[in-house]
Amino acid sequence: MPFDGFTMRCLALELEKKILNGRIEKIYQPRQDTLIFHINTGSSREKLLISANPSNPRIHLTAESDSSAQHPPMFCMLLRKRLNGGTILSIRQHGMDRVLELAVKTTDQLGEPGLMRIVCEVMGRQSNIILLEQDGRITDSIKRVTGEMSSYRHIFPGIQYKSPPSQSKLDISCAGAADLERAFLQHLGTKAAKAVSGTLEGMGSTLSRELCTRCGIDPDLPLEEASVEALCTAALDLAALLKKEDFSPVIYYSGGKVHDFSPILLTHISLPYERQHSINAMLDSFFRQKTGTEAVSRERDYLLGVVNSFLEKSRKKLVGRLQDLKDAEDKSHFRLYGELVTANLYRLKEKSSIAAVEDYTRPGSPVIEIKLDPTLTPLQNANRFFDEYNRAKRAAKNLEKLIHENREEVEYLEGLIFTIENCETLQDLGEIRQELEKGGYIKPLKAAAKEKRPTPAGPLAYMSRDGFTILVGRNNNQNDYLTLKLARKDDLWLHAKDIPGSHVLVRSGGKEIPDTTLYQAALLAAFHSKARQSSNVPVDYTPAKYVSKPSGAKPGYVIYKNQKTIFVTPAREEMERIKQIKDSGTTAPR
Repeated sequence: MPFDGFTMRCLALELEKKILNGRIEKIYQPRQDTLIFHINTGSSREKLLISANPSNPRIHLTAESDSSAQHPPMFCMLLRKRLNGGTILSIRQHGMDRVLELAVKTTDQLGEPGLMRIVCEVMGRQSNIILLEQDGRITDSIKRVTGEMSSYRHIFPGIQYKSPPSQSKLDISCAGAADLERAFLQHLGTKAAKAVSGTLEGMGSTLSRELCTRCGIDPDLPLEEASVEALCTAALDLAALLKKEDFSPVIYYSGGKVHDFSPILLTHISLPYERQHSINAMLDSFFRQKTGTEAVSRERDYLLGVVNSFLEKSRKKLVGRLQDLKDAEDKSHFRLYGELVTANLYRLKEKSSIAAVEDYTRPGSPVIEIKLDPTLTPLQNANRFFDEYNRAKRAAKNLEKLIHENREEVEYLEGLIFTIENCETLQDLGEIRQELEKGGYIKPLKAAAKEKRPTPAGPLAYMSRDGFTILVGRNNNQNDYLTLKLARKDDLWLHAKDIPGSHVLVRSGGKEIPDTTLYQAALLAAFHSKARQSSNVPVDYTPAKYVSKPSGAKPGYVIYKNQKTIFVTPAREEMERIKQIKDSGTTAPR
């Protein structure tokens, strides 16, 4: 559900208990549109997150880390100057709107007391964080709004703050039964859910549908007069719940991912849910999961776009070079022409345009005609044919090398796509990004962005039924690390045969590796390959001492010998029998 006014009221009541009279100690700006306030309440230290992100605007207490840039933005520096050391005197919601105002008692550089206000507007694309003087003048904001951007109000330093436009709806926390009835009667014939959201301030679409469901009304059917009394009763019950602060915060999941949140248990949604101990915990958990999932999706889509673009170019280049090679090979007859003309020099006249000669390379030595350049002597024509042949021969040799490199790049990029598609964390994608930077496929990040990169994760680690450690590379850099640096000569190396996938290493510890461990390692190699959905996947295995990397080869590319092949089917029930170890005991390569 969107962060509506009802949720904001529930949050405001909780924040009053948690941070009222708390002292602001530090302020960070980890992202362009997000602030984190460190607040000392005397009994605890809390972190208040306020975000004006257009996709995920919000305000709540958080456990998020708050690393800030070496040079904080100007707005963050202003907040530190004006609010550090200040005490939160009040937390007030503007009616039931999605606007929360924090009044902060401050002291200036001369020791004079003052009052500043932070206004948090949680309104989608129009979300903002605004710092006000005591008289309501705008000191500054995280987003400035000029006349070209909005005709209703401007948000700019020095001008008087103006609240978002009022919607003239009822405040459910103080509306009486008569007021509710009159307002609902004005929406007869409108879809019931829309009648609720059009009557009550701060009621988003999810809660409006819930209110209808609780009184037995279909939210998608027109509101009838006979249903108004039941709707009023449901609204008063919700107001009573708000007054008693009897909340039941929950997060709903769909397909294993966060789907929705609500300050109360919803009866019209039949999805798995997880109860939360507070409104703040609900919002923090929901948005941490949602923004994490969205960030992974954005980064994955970006990297896939980059790699697919280069793959398409590489494939087109390969097709062109294969055609060029065919054309070069088709010119092998120029050598024969040169030889035949040379053998018949004594017979050919100057300025001849045609040479009729016997082709002694074919049975019966048939006479063939060779076109000559009449401006050249017969000998010069012969040399021209030899030159043409030698040029084609050199071109073919060069093209064979380029085609080999081209095919390697196509294979590398196809493997990279498989790896990216199976990355589930920003850590894993960050390693892919670094690999692409080193390969020259994308520009390196700026120094500040590099500092925020998550620490690379180590290889996946499993324990076989026989007690042997099996390591699986998550990406090409880890594959190289496992195979070329970590592996000992008596360890066993595995890889899906001729299929993009991970390098797998069984640590032998000087012992003979049993068949059951070999089988489980082969299952992992098949599962962590492009053939994970296939049956009878061929997996090559050989001692690690027989695996090497050609000079100048792409990341993850190796050659091997003395291999044997095992066929396995990575069925789910088989994979679940292999125990994964949380700590691989290895350091991730950088």
